[in-house]
Amino acid sequence: MAFSDILYPPGATRLNHKVAAALFLILFSTQMTLTSPFSYLPAMVSSFGYSDRQRGTYAGMIASSLFVGRFFGGYFWGWLTDKIGRRPVLLISASLTYFATIAFGFSTNFYFAVITRFLQGLFNGVIVCGRAAFAEICDDTNQAIGVSLVFAAWNSAIVIGPALGGFLAQPVMKYPNSFKGSAATFFTKFQFLLPSILVAGVLLISIIFIFIVVEETKPTSLLETSDNVHLLLSEDNENETDDVIFMKEMSSSDEENAKQKNERETINDTEDEQQQRKNTNNKETKCNPCTSIKSWSIYELMTDKIVMLVIIMFGISGFCIIGFSELSSLWLATKVIYGGLGFTTDKIGITLLVPAIVAAVLQPILFSRCERRFGGIITARISLVILFMMTAMYPNIHNAYKHTALLWTLLIVMGLIRMIADISSRSALALFINNSVYQDQAGRVNGLAFSIQEIMRVASPTLFGSMFSWSINAEEHKVFFPIDYRLPFMVLSAFILVIFTMSFFLPRRINSAKLSYTNNKLEMSDTDS
Repeated sequence: MAFSDILYPPGATRLNHKVAAALFLILFSTQMTLTSPFSYLPAMVSSFGYSDRQRGTYAGMIASSLFVGRFFGGYFWGWLTDKIGRRPVLLISASLTYFATIAFGFSTNFYFAVITRFLQGLFNGVIVCGRAAFAEICDDTNQAIGVSLVFAAWNSAIVIGPALGGFLAQPVMKYPNSFKGSAATFFTKFQFLLPSILVAGVLLISIIFIFIVVEETKPTSLLETSDNVHLLLSEDNENETDDVIFMKEMSSSDEENAKQKNERETINDTEDEQQQRKNTNNKETKCNPCTSIKSWSIYELMTDKIVMLVIIMFGISGFCIIGFSELSSLWLATKVIYGGLGFTTDKIGITLLVPAIVAAVLQPILFSRCERRFGGIITARISLVILFMMTAMYPNIHNAYKHTALLWTLLIVMGLIRMIADISSRSALALFINNSVYQDQAGRVNGLAFSIQEIMRVASPTLFGSMFSWSINAEEHKVFFPIDYRLPFMVLSAFILVIFTMSFFLPRRINSAKLSYTNNKLEMSDTDS
Protein backbone atom coordinates (compact mmCIF):
# COMPACT_ATOMS: atom_id res chain seq x y z
CA MET A 1 0.00 0.00 0.00
CA ALA A 2 1.40 3.39 -1.03
CA PHE A 3 1.71 6.23 1.47
CA SER A 4 -0.75 8.29 -0.58
CA ASP A 5 -3.39 5.58 -0.01
CA ILE A 6 -2.87 6.02 3.72
CA LEU A 7 -2.76 9.82 3.57
CA TYR A 8 -5.93 10.30 1.50
CA PRO A 9 -9.29 9.14 2.88
CA PRO A 10 -11.55 7.13 0.55
CA GLY A 11 -13.07 9.31 -2.16
CA ALA A 12 -10.57 12.15 -1.74
CA THR A 13 -9.04 13.79 -4.80
CA ARG A 14 -5.27 13.46 -5.12
CA LEU A 15 -3.31 16.71 -4.93
CA ASN A 16 -0.80 17.67 -7.59
CA HIS A 17 2.23 16.29 -5.78
CA LYS A 18 4.79 18.57 -7.42
CA VAL A 19 2.83 21.73 -6.65
CA ALA A 20 2.05 20.58 -3.11
CA ALA A 21 5.73 19.72 -2.52
CA ALA A 22 6.86 23.11 -3.86
CA LEU A 23 4.39 24.98 -1.63
CA PHE A 24 5.36 22.85 1.38
CA LEU A 25 9.07 23.53 0.80
CA ILE A 26 8.70 27.29 0.47
CA LEU A 27 6.50 27.45 3.57
CA PHE A 28 9.00 25.32 5.47
CA SER A 29 12.05 27.31 4.35
CA THR A 30 10.56 30.73 5.06
CA GLN A 31 9.51 29.59 8.51
CA MET A 32 13.05 28.32 9.06
CA THR A 33 14.37 31.83 8.43
CA LEU A 34 12.15 33.02 11.27
CA THR A 35 12.72 30.20 13.78
CA SER A 36 16.42 29.41 13.38
CA PRO A 37 17.62 32.45 15.44
CA PHE A 38 15.52 31.43 18.47
CA SER A 39 18.28 29.23 19.83
CA TYR A 40 21.16 31.70 19.42
CA LEU A 41 19.52 35.08 20.13
CA PRO A 42 20.82 35.16 23.74
CA ALA A 43 24.36 34.44 22.52
CA MET A 44 24.02 37.09 19.81
CA VAL A 45 22.96 39.72 22.35
CA SER A 46 25.92 38.78 24.56
CA SER A 47 28.25 39.24 21.57
CA PHE A 48 26.94 42.81 21.29
CA GLY A 49 28.40 43.51 24.74
CA TYR A 50 25.34 43.26 26.98
CA SER A 51 25.42 41.55 30.38
CA ASP A 52 23.50 38.43 31.36
CA ARG A 53 20.93 40.54 33.20
CA GLN A 54 20.37 42.71 30.13
CA ARG A 55 20.40 39.81 27.71
CA GLY A 56 16.79 38.73 28.20
CA THR A 57 15.44 42.23 27.65
CA TYR A 58 17.36 42.91 24.44
CA ALA A 59 16.79 39.40 23.06
CA GLY A 60 13.07 39.94 23.65
CA MET A 61 13.20 43.23 21.70
CA ILE A 62 14.85 41.55 18.73
CA ALA A 63 12.30 38.71 18.84
CA SER A 64 9.38 41.14 19.13
CA SER A 65 10.58 43.18 16.14
CA LEU A 66 9.88 40.11 13.98
CA PHE A 67 6.25 39.94 15.10
CA VAL A 68 5.83 43.69 14.65
CA GLY A 69 7.09 43.38 11.07
CA ARG A 70 4.74 40.49 10.39
CA PHE A 71 1.83 42.52 11.77
CA PHE A 72 2.48 45.44 9.42
CA GLY A 73 3.14 43.24 6.40
CA GLY A 74 0.39 40.65 6.83
CA TYR A 75 -2.60 42.44 5.33
CA PHE A 76 -0.52 44.10 2.61
CA TRP A 77 0.70 40.75 1.28
CA GLY A 78 -2.85 39.41 1.43
CA TRP A 79 -4.12 42.39 -0.56
CA LEU A 80 -1.29 42.12 -3.09
CA THR A 81 -1.76 38.40 -3.68
CA ASP A 82 -5.46 38.99 -4.43
CA LYS A 83 -4.44 41.82 -6.74
CA ILE A 84 -1.64 40.30 -8.84
CA GLY A 85 -1.80 36.57 -8.09
CA ARG A 86 -0.27 33.92 -5.81
CA ARG A 87 2.77 32.96 -7.87
CA PRO A 88 4.34 36.43 -8.24
CA VAL A 89 3.79 37.22 -4.55
CA LEU A 90 5.38 33.93 -3.51
CA LEU A 91 8.45 34.76 -5.61
CA ILE A 92 8.67 38.42 -4.55
CA SER A 93 8.11 37.80 -0.84
CA ALA A 94 10.48 34.83 -0.67
CA SER A 95 13.20 36.73 -2.55
CA LEU A 96 12.96 39.72 -0.19
CA THR A 97 13.02 37.36 2.80
CA TYR A 98 16.13 35.72 1.35
CA PHE A 99 18.06 39.01 1.31
CA ALA A 100 16.78 40.04 4.77
CA THR A 101 17.92 36.67 6.18
CA ILE A 102 21.43 37.09 4.78
CA ALA A 103 21.52 40.64 6.15
CA PHE A 104 20.51 39.45 9.63
CA GLY A 105 23.50 37.10 9.63
CA PHE A 106 25.80 40.13 9.26
CA SER A 107 24.46 41.73 12.46
CA THR A 108 27.24 43.11 14.67
CA ASN A 109 25.14 45.41 16.85
CA PHE A 110 21.72 45.51 18.45
CA TYR A 111 20.13 48.11 16.16
CA PHE A 112 21.14 46.36 12.94
CA ALA A 113 19.74 43.09 14.33
CA VAL A 114 16.41 44.75 15.21
CA ILE A 115 16.06 46.36 11.76
CA THR A 116 16.91 43.23 9.78
CA ARG A 117 14.73 41.05 12.01
CA PHE A 118 11.86 43.50 11.48
CA LEU A 119 12.42 43.27 7.71
CA GLN A 120 12.32 39.47 7.90
CA GLY A 121 8.87 39.73 9.44
CA LEU A 122 7.73 42.51 7.10
CA PHE A 123 8.75 40.64 3.94
CA ASN A 124 7.33 37.28 5.00
CA GLY A 125 4.12 37.13 3.00
CA VAL A 126 4.70 33.53 1.97
CA ILE A 127 2.61 32.11 4.82
CA VAL A 128 -0.34 34.31 3.80
CA CYS A 129 -0.05 33.58 0.09
CA GLY A 130 0.90 29.93 0.59
CA ARG A 131 -2.22 29.19 2.58
CA ALA A 132 -4.38 30.82 -0.08
CA ALA A 133 -2.59 28.85 -2.81
CA PHE A 134 -3.05 25.57 -0.95
CA ALA A 135 -6.77 26.33 -0.60
CA GLU A 136 -7.02 26.80 -4.36
CA ILE A 137 -5.35 23.53 -5.35
CA CYS A 138 -7.71 21.64 -3.03
CA ASP A 139 -11.39 20.78 -3.21
CA ASP A 140 -13.87 19.79 -0.49
CA THR A 141 -12.54 16.21 -0.45
CA ASN A 142 -8.87 17.04 0.25
CA GLN A 143 -8.82 20.54 1.77
CA ALA A 144 -8.13 19.04 5.20
CA ILE A 145 -4.91 17.54 3.83
CA GLY A 146 -3.94 20.90 2.35
CA VAL A 147 -4.21 22.84 5.60
CA SER A 148 -2.51 19.98 7.46
CA LEU A 149 0.48 20.26 5.13
CA VAL A 150 0.66 24.00 5.83
CA PHE A 151 0.91 23.43 9.56
CA ALA A 152 3.16 20.40 9.14
CA ALA A 153 5.61 22.72 7.36
CA TRP A 154 5.27 25.31 10.12
CA ASN A 155 5.71 22.84 12.99
CA SER A 156 8.65 21.09 11.32
CA ALA A 157 10.39 24.43 10.89
CA ILE A 158 9.73 25.45 14.49
CA VAL A 159 11.68 22.39 15.67
CA ILE A 160 14.35 21.98 12.98
CA GLY A 161 15.09 25.71 12.63
CA PRO A 162 16.32 26.33 16.19
CA ALA A 163 18.23 23.04 16.16
CA LEU A 164 20.17 24.07 13.03
CA GLY A 165 20.66 27.57 14.39
CA GLY A 166 22.15 26.32 17.63
CA PHE A 167 24.34 23.81 15.81
CA LEU A 168 25.82 26.29 13.30
CA ALA A 169 26.02 29.53 15.31
CA GLN A 170 29.51 30.61 16.44
CA PRO A 171 31.18 27.88 14.34
CA VAL A 172 34.78 28.97 15.04
CA MET A 173 34.24 28.51 18.76
CA LYS A 174 32.52 25.13 18.36
CA TYR A 175 34.55 23.67 15.48
CA PRO A 176 38.01 25.28 15.61
CA ASN A 177 39.61 22.54 13.52
CA SER A 178 37.23 23.18 10.62
CA PHE A 179 37.70 26.95 10.45
CA LYS A 180 41.21 28.27 10.02
CA GLY A 181 42.93 31.26 8.43
CA SER A 182 40.73 33.77 6.63
CA ALA A 183 37.61 31.64 7.21
CA ALA A 184 38.23 31.75 10.96
CA THR A 185 38.71 35.53 10.85
CA PHE A 186 35.57 36.05 8.78
CA PHE A 187 33.30 33.84 10.88
CA THR A 188 34.73 35.22 14.10
CA LYS A 189 33.58 38.68 13.04
CA PHE A 190 30.22 37.41 11.79
CA GLN A 191 29.54 34.64 14.29
CA PHE A 192 25.91 34.07 13.28
CA LEU A 193 26.18 34.25 9.50
CA LEU A 194 26.57 30.51 8.84
CA PRO A 195 23.06 29.45 9.96
CA SER A 196 21.61 32.35 7.97
CA ILE A 197 23.49 31.22 4.85
CA LEU A 198 22.29 27.63 5.18
CA VAL A 199 18.66 28.57 5.79
CA ALA A 200 18.76 31.13 2.96
CA GLY A 201 20.19 28.43 0.69
CA VAL A 202 17.21 26.17 1.37
CA LEU A 203 14.94 29.15 0.69
CA LEU A 204 16.69 29.82 -2.63
CA ILE A 205 16.10 26.22 -3.71
CA SER A 206 12.42 26.56 -2.86
CA ILE A 207 12.18 29.81 -4.87
CA ILE A 208 13.62 28.06 -7.93
CA PHE A 209 11.26 25.12 -7.37
CA ILE A 210 8.24 27.45 -7.23
CA PHE A 211 9.40 29.26 -10.38
CA ILE A 212 9.69 26.01 -12.35
CA VAL A 213 6.78 23.95 -11.02
CA VAL A 214 3.98 26.22 -9.80
CA GLU A 215 1.56 27.90 -12.18
CA GLU A 216 -0.83 30.62 -11.05
CA THR A 217 -3.43 29.09 -8.71
CA LYS A 218 -5.55 32.19 -8.14
CA PRO A 219 -8.98 32.11 -9.82
CA THR A 220 -9.98 35.00 -12.06
CA SER A 221 -10.45 37.96 -9.73
CA LEU A 222 -13.74 39.66 -9.15
CA LEU A 223 -12.62 42.82 -10.89
CA GLU A 224 -11.42 40.89 -13.93
CA THR A 225 -14.67 38.93 -14.25
CA SER A 226 -17.02 41.83 -13.64
CA ASP A 227 -17.03 42.67 -17.36
CA ASN A 228 -17.98 39.08 -18.15
CA VAL A 229 -20.82 39.21 -15.63
CA HIS A 230 -22.16 42.44 -17.14
CA LEU A 231 -21.81 40.87 -20.59
CA LEU A 232 -23.88 37.91 -19.47
CA LEU A 233 -26.49 40.25 -18.03
CA SER A 234 -26.52 42.28 -21.26
CA GLU A 235 -26.99 39.14 -23.33
CA ASP A 236 -29.91 38.16 -21.11
CA ASN A 237 -31.47 41.60 -21.63
CA GLU A 238 -31.03 41.41 -25.41
CA ASN A 239 -32.60 37.96 -25.54
CA GLU A 240 -35.54 39.14 -23.45
CA THR A 241 -36.02 42.20 -25.73
CA ASP A 242 -35.93 40.04 -28.87
CA ASP A 243 -38.63 37.82 -27.39
CA VAL A 244 -40.84 40.84 -26.70
CA ILE A 245 -40.49 42.19 -30.26
CA PHE A 246 -41.17 38.77 -31.74
CA MET A 247 -44.35 38.37 -29.71
CA LYS A 248 -45.48 41.85 -30.72
CA GLU A 249 -44.90 41.11 -34.39
CA MET A 250 -46.98 37.93 -34.12
CA SER A 251 -49.90 39.95 -32.81
CA SER A 252 -50.24 42.12 -35.97
CA SER A 253 -53.35 41.58 -38.13
CA ASP A 254 -53.74 41.27 -41.88
CA GLU A 255 -55.49 44.63 -42.15
CA GLU A 256 -53.13 47.47 -43.06
CA ASN A 257 -54.56 50.10 -40.74
CA ALA A 258 -54.70 47.79 -37.79
CA LYS A 259 -51.17 46.63 -38.61
CA GLN A 260 -49.81 50.17 -38.61
CA LYS A 261 -51.60 50.96 -35.38
CA ASN A 262 -50.33 47.80 -33.73
CA GLU A 263 -46.79 48.48 -34.96
CA ARG A 264 -46.87 51.97 -33.45
CA GLU A 265 -48.20 50.55 -30.19
CA THR A 266 -45.65 47.75 -30.33
CA ILE A 267 -42.77 50.19 -30.77
CA ASN A 268 -44.00 52.41 -27.95
CA ASP A 269 -44.67 49.46 -25.64
CA THR A 270 -41.32 47.88 -26.47
CA GLU A 271 -39.44 51.11 -25.79
CA ASP A 272 -41.26 51.56 -22.49
CA GLU A 273 -40.63 47.95 -21.47
CA GLN A 274 -36.98 48.15 -22.50
CA GLN A 275 -36.48 51.32 -20.48
CA GLN A 276 -38.28 49.85 -17.47
CA ARG A 277 -36.30 46.61 -17.72
CA LYS A 278 -33.05 48.56 -18.08
CA ASN A 279 -33.83 50.57 -14.96
CA THR A 280 -34.75 47.40 -13.08
CA ASN A 281 -31.57 45.61 -14.15
CA ASN A 282 -29.43 48.63 -13.26
CA LYS A 283 -31.07 48.79 -9.84
CA GLU A 284 -30.51 45.07 -9.26
CA THR A 285 -26.92 45.34 -10.44
CA LYS A 286 -26.25 48.16 -7.99
CA CYS A 287 -28.08 46.65 -5.03
CA ASN A 288 -27.53 42.93 -5.34
CA PRO A 289 -24.20 41.89 -3.74
CA CYS A 290 -24.06 38.88 -6.07
CA THR A 291 -24.19 40.93 -9.27
CA SER A 292 -22.39 44.07 -8.15
CA ILE A 293 -19.14 42.30 -7.39
CA LYS A 294 -16.30 44.25 -5.82
CA SER A 295 -13.15 43.32 -3.97
CA TRP A 296 -13.62 43.32 -0.22
CA SER A 297 -11.87 46.04 1.74
CA ILE A 298 -10.44 45.51 5.21
CA TYR A 299 -13.47 47.33 6.61
CA GLU A 300 -15.85 44.89 4.95
CA LEU A 301 -13.87 41.94 6.27
CA MET A 302 -13.85 43.34 9.80
CA THR A 303 -17.60 44.00 9.76
CA ASP A 304 -18.42 40.43 8.75
CA LYS A 305 -19.31 38.64 12.00
CA ILE A 306 -18.36 35.15 10.85
CA VAL A 307 -15.03 36.28 9.39
CA MET A 308 -14.08 38.11 12.58
CA LEU A 309 -15.24 35.24 14.80
CA VAL A 310 -12.97 32.79 12.98
CA ILE A 311 -10.05 35.25 12.90
CA ILE A 312 -10.32 35.91 16.65
CA MET A 313 -10.41 32.17 17.32
CA PHE A 314 -7.32 31.76 15.14
CA GLY A 315 -5.57 34.64 16.92
CA ILE A 316 -6.23 33.14 20.35
CA SER A 317 -4.96 29.80 19.04
CA GLY A 318 -1.71 31.44 17.91
CA PHE A 319 -1.46 33.14 21.29
CA CYS A 320 -1.81 29.73 22.98
CA ILE A 321 0.75 27.89 20.84
CA ILE A 322 3.44 30.51 21.49
CA GLY A 323 2.50 30.54 25.17
CA PHE A 324 2.88 26.78 25.44
CA SER A 325 6.22 26.87 23.60
CA GLU A 326 7.46 29.41 26.14
CA LEU A 327 6.01 27.57 29.13
CA SER A 328 7.13 24.08 28.18
CA SER A 329 10.76 25.12 27.70
CA LEU A 330 10.77 27.06 30.99
CA TRP A 331 9.09 24.23 32.89
CA LEU A 332 11.38 21.53 31.49
CA ALA A 333 14.47 23.56 32.44
CA THR A 334 13.20 24.54 35.92
CA LYS A 335 14.69 22.74 38.90
CA VAL A 336 12.76 19.78 40.32
CA ILE A 337 12.34 21.55 43.67
CA TYR A 338 10.21 24.20 41.95
CA GLY A 339 8.05 21.71 40.04
CA GLY A 340 10.10 21.37 36.87
CA LEU A 341 12.24 18.53 35.53
CA GLY A 342 15.69 20.17 35.53
CA PHE A 343 16.40 19.14 31.92
CA THR A 344 19.44 20.25 29.95
CA THR A 345 19.07 21.76 26.48
CA ASP A 346 19.78 18.36 24.89
CA LYS A 347 16.97 16.67 26.81
CA ILE A 348 14.62 19.53 26.06
CA GLY A 349 15.43 19.14 22.37
CA ILE A 350 14.61 15.42 22.45
CA THR A 351 11.37 16.08 24.35
CA LEU A 352 10.20 18.50 21.66
CA LEU A 353 11.72 16.87 18.57
CA VAL A 354 10.40 13.30 18.86
CA PRO A 355 6.67 14.21 19.14
CA ALA A 356 7.08 16.79 16.36
CA ILE A 357 8.51 14.25 13.91
CA VAL A 358 5.83 11.64 14.63
CA ALA A 359 3.04 14.24 14.57
CA ALA A 360 4.19 15.52 11.17
CA VAL A 361 3.40 12.06 9.75
CA LEU A 362 0.31 11.06 11.74
CA GLN A 363 -1.57 14.37 11.98
CA PRO A 364 -2.40 14.86 8.27
CA ILE A 365 -3.69 11.28 8.08
CA LEU A 366 -5.86 11.51 11.20
CA PHE A 367 -7.14 15.03 10.53
CA SER A 368 -8.10 14.38 6.91
CA ARG A 369 -10.13 11.32 7.88
CA CYS A 370 -11.86 13.00 10.82
CA GLU A 371 -12.67 16.12 8.82
CA ARG A 372 -14.00 14.01 5.96
CA ARG A 373 -16.22 11.96 8.26
CA PHE A 374 -17.38 14.45 10.91
CA GLY A 375 -16.83 17.85 9.27
CA GLY A 376 -14.49 20.64 10.28
CA ILE A 377 -16.49 22.00 13.23
CA ILE A 378 -16.86 18.66 15.03
CA THR A 379 -13.20 17.84 14.33
CA ALA A 380 -12.14 21.20 15.76
CA ARG A 381 -14.18 20.63 18.93
CA ILE A 382 -12.76 17.15 19.46
CA SER A 383 -9.23 18.49 18.96
CA LEU A 384 -9.82 21.39 21.36
CA VAL A 385 -11.19 19.12 24.10
CA ILE A 386 -8.13 16.86 23.83
CA LEU A 387 -5.85 19.91 23.70
CA PHE A 388 -7.52 21.35 26.81
CA MET A 389 -7.00 18.15 28.80
CA MET A 390 -3.42 17.53 27.66
CA THR A 391 -2.38 21.13 28.40
CA ALA A 392 -3.89 21.09 31.91
CA MET A 393 -2.36 17.68 32.71
CA TYR A 394 1.07 18.26 31.14
CA PRO A 395 2.89 19.78 34.17
CA ASN A 396 1.68 16.92 36.38
CA ILE A 397 4.26 14.74 34.62
CA HIS A 398 6.58 16.22 37.26
CA ASN A 399 5.18 13.63 39.71
CA ALA A 400 6.94 10.87 37.74
CA TYR A 401 10.40 12.48 37.82
CA LYS A 402 11.82 9.67 40.00
CA HIS A 403 10.80 7.01 37.48
CA THR A 404 12.83 7.62 34.33
CA ALA A 405 11.07 5.17 32.00
CA LEU A 406 7.60 6.35 33.04
CA LEU A 407 8.71 9.99 32.83
CA TRP A 408 9.93 9.72 29.24
CA THR A 409 6.92 7.65 28.19
CA LEU A 410 4.55 10.30 29.52
CA LEU A 411 6.54 13.15 27.96
CA ILE A 412 6.60 11.56 24.51
CA VAL A 413 3.05 10.16 24.47
CA MET A 414 1.31 13.17 26.02
CA GLY A 415 3.45 15.53 23.97
CA LEU A 416 2.52 13.64 20.80
CA ILE A 417 -1.22 13.59 21.56
CA ARG A 418 -1.17 17.26 22.49
CA MET A 419 0.74 18.25 19.35
CA ILE A 420 -1.61 16.33 17.04
CA ALA A 421 -4.62 17.96 18.74
CA ASP A 422 -2.98 21.39 18.57
CA ILE A 423 -2.12 21.16 14.87
CA SER A 424 -5.55 19.69 14.07
CA SER A 425 -7.41 22.50 15.83
CA ARG A 426 -5.33 25.13 14.04
CA SER A 427 -5.78 23.31 10.74
CA ALA A 428 -9.54 23.39 11.21
CA LEU A 429 -9.44 27.12 12.03
CA ALA A 430 -7.31 27.80 8.95
CA LEU A 431 -9.88 25.85 6.94
CA PHE A 432 -12.66 28.02 8.36
CA ILE A 433 -10.76 31.20 7.46
CA ASN A 434 -10.60 30.16 3.81
CA ASN A 435 -14.23 29.01 3.84
CA SER A 436 -15.53 32.22 5.45
CA VAL A 437 -15.06 34.26 2.26
CA TYR A 438 -15.21 33.79 -1.48
CA GLN A 439 -12.10 32.19 -2.92
CA ASP A 440 -11.22 35.49 -4.56
CA GLN A 441 -10.70 37.13 -1.15
CA ALA A 442 -8.63 34.30 0.37
CA GLY A 443 -5.42 36.33 0.30
CA ARG A 444 -6.81 39.32 2.15
CA VAL A 445 -8.64 37.37 4.82
CA ASN A 446 -5.51 35.29 5.48
CA GLY A 447 -3.47 38.49 5.66
CA LEU A 448 -5.86 40.01 8.19
CA ALA A 449 -5.87 36.81 10.27
CA PHE A 450 -2.08 36.72 10.11
CA SER A 451 -1.76 40.33 11.33
CA ILE A 452 -4.17 39.90 14.23
CA GLN A 453 -2.47 36.66 15.24
CA GLU A 454 0.94 38.35 15.33
CA ILE A 455 -0.31 41.08 17.67
CA MET A 456 -1.57 38.41 20.07
CA ARG A 457 1.68 36.49 19.77
CA VAL A 458 3.74 39.51 20.84
CA ALA A 459 2.12 39.47 24.29
CA SER A 460 2.13 35.70 24.84
CA PRO A 461 5.79 34.98 25.80
CA THR A 462 5.96 37.93 28.19
CA LEU A 463 2.63 37.11 29.84
CA PHE A 464 3.20 33.40 30.44
CA GLY A 465 6.92 33.74 31.15
CA SER A 466 6.26 36.37 33.82
CA MET A 467 3.36 34.36 35.24
CA PHE A 468 5.53 31.24 35.52
CA SER A 469 8.33 33.14 37.27
CA TRP A 470 5.85 34.72 39.69
CA SER A 471 4.06 31.44 40.45
CA ILE A 472 7.18 29.48 41.41
CA ASN A 473 8.42 32.39 43.53
CA ALA A 474 5.26 32.59 45.63
CA GLU A 475 6.10 32.95 49.35
CA GLU A 476 9.80 32.54 48.67
CA HIS A 477 9.41 29.29 46.73
CA LYS A 478 6.94 27.72 49.16
CA VAL A 479 4.64 26.91 46.28
CA PHE A 480 1.11 25.63 46.79
CA PHE A 481 -1.69 24.65 44.42
CA PRO A 482 -2.99 26.43 42.40
CA ILE A 483 -0.36 29.16 42.88
CA ASP A 484 2.50 26.97 41.71
CA TYR A 485 4.15 25.78 38.49
CA ARG A 486 0.78 24.51 37.23
CA LEU A 487 -0.96 27.89 37.30
CA PRO A 488 0.20 29.18 33.86
CA PHE A 489 -0.81 25.89 32.24
CA MET A 490 -4.27 26.18 33.80
CA VAL A 491 -4.63 29.74 32.51
CA LEU A 492 -3.53 28.57 29.07
CA SER A 493 -6.13 25.79 29.21
CA ALA A 494 -8.78 28.41 29.98
CA PHE A 495 -7.94 30.23 26.73
CA ILE A 496 -8.33 26.94 24.85
CA LEU A 497 -11.72 26.52 26.50
CA VAL A 498 -12.68 29.97 25.20
CA ILE A 499 -11.93 28.85 21.62
CA PHE A 500 -14.00 25.70 22.19
CA THR A 501 -16.95 27.79 23.41
CA MET A 502 -16.69 30.16 20.44
CA SER A 503 -16.91 27.19 18.05
CA PHE A 504 -20.61 26.81 18.91
CA PHE A 505 -21.31 30.14 17.19
CA LEU A 506 -19.96 28.90 13.85
CA PRO A 507 -22.51 28.18 11.10
CA ARG A 508 -22.45 24.73 9.50
CA ARG A 509 -21.76 26.21 6.07
CA ILE A 510 -18.23 27.07 7.26
CA ASN A 511 -17.38 23.38 6.74
CA SER A 512 -17.36 23.88 2.96
CA ALA A 513 -15.72 26.34 0.62
CA LYS A 514 -17.70 29.45 -0.28
CA LEU A 515 -17.90 29.54 -4.07
CA SER A 516 -17.69 32.84 -5.93
CA TYR A 517 -20.82 34.05 -7.66
CA THR A 518 -18.82 34.93 -10.77
CA ASN A 519 -17.45 31.41 -11.07
CA ASN A 520 -20.93 29.91 -10.67
CA LYS A 521 -22.42 32.27 -13.26
CA LEU A 522 -19.73 31.64 -15.82
CA GLU A 523 -19.84 27.87 -15.25
CA MET A 524 -23.61 27.87 -15.77
CA SER A 525 -23.14 29.89 -18.96
CA ASP A 526 -20.59 27.40 -20.26
CA THR A 527 -22.92 24.51 -19.46
CA ASP A 528 -25.87 26.11 -21.24
CA SER A 529 -23.79 26.80 -24.33
